[in-house]
Amino acid sequence: RAAWHSAHTDRFDEARSVASEALTIDTVAGDDSAIGEDRLVLGMVGLWSGDLAAAVDHLREGAALATTAAQQGQLRRALGSALSAVQEYEEAEREAQAALELFGDADDRRGEAEALGLLGVITMERGDAGQAVSYYDRAVMLCREIGYRHGEAVNTANRGNALWYAGRIPGALTSFGEAIDLFRSMGNRRGEALVQANASSIHHSVVGDDVTAAEYSRSALDYFVEVGNEDGAAQVLCNLADIERRAGHLTVAAEHIRDGLAAVERAGNRWLEVQLLSSDAQLKLAAGDHDGADSAARAALSLCRELGLSDFEAGLLSVSGLAKLAAGDDTGAQSATAEAVRLLSPGTDQDYLVPYRRGLV
Repeated sequence: RAAWHSAHTDRFDEARSVASEALTIDTVAGDDSAIGEDRLVLGMVGLWSGDLAAAVDHLREGAALATTAAQQGQLRRALGSALSAVQEYEEAEREAQAALELFGDADDRRGEAEALGLLGVITMERGDAGQAVSYYDRAVMLCREIGYRHGEAVNTANRGNALWYAGRIPGALTSFGEAIDLFRSMGNRRGEALVQANASSIHHSVVGDDVTAAEYSRSALDYFVEVGNEDGAAQVLCNLADIERRAGHLTVAAEHIRDGLAAVERAGNRWLEVQLLSSDAQLKLAAGDHDGADSAARAALSLCRELGLSDFEAGLLSVSGLAKLAAGDDTGAQSATAEAVRLLSPGTDQDYLVPYRRGLV
């Protein structure tokens, strides 16, 4: 229990140490049920702290030792989460479905809600936002029926993400607002900050409400800096850079980009590096540094292709085209934006900007 408490308050080193001590004691005692619980804690610590390989290993070992349907359901649900995080989606879905059945057999409705929520996450990652919303709706309903407020908050937040990707913006904002209120009412600053970071992106990029976007981002940044969450800090620094750029505060925006890139370098999060390089390209374009803008866009594009993030390629090429146009390279601008239009496909990030930029060229 002490390890769980430390893990839920982001004190991961402490949680790992305490759970490892418990694992040693339980291994000597030969208590498989207790060992399974220890492995569950260690697996979740690995998942939450970013040590995904360790998470998968602990959870596999724990699932093999589970002594009841309920415990096996917990471990297999957690294993599904870890497998999803390493993008092993087919196996992750099998584990989540197995967990859902095990929880049903054990009449564990909270477990069922968590398994449904995980299926929503996996389905979302595989590109089916509509099916993900369905899973989240079922999970939220179960959580409300049994009074499981944390589960309700998590699944409401995830439903907001799915609605966002499905283009249902009013529903997404409603879900995010409900989730923020739920996390805040429970004193869960981590959950509140994570939802605020996502809600900030919509308020800025879709609604144009930079007052709310900045409020959410600054609140989230305070928390992420306090607990040393580099990924979270980088995400909201990117949001803040875009907000300040729109307001014409280019020096402040550049500082946010610099701090965000330093954070992703420490965290090793290359997906967020793409976001920050994209923001840096647009900032340099606004500042009149056309060659710098083109270089940043091309660096982000190269990283996208290395990581297989095809949804961002068209947008980055269109930014590169605008930079070339501003630098007087009309031929290069035509070529880049024409390629950007050819790359448009379902799922392209901010797809509406690509033909607009092509039109400008």
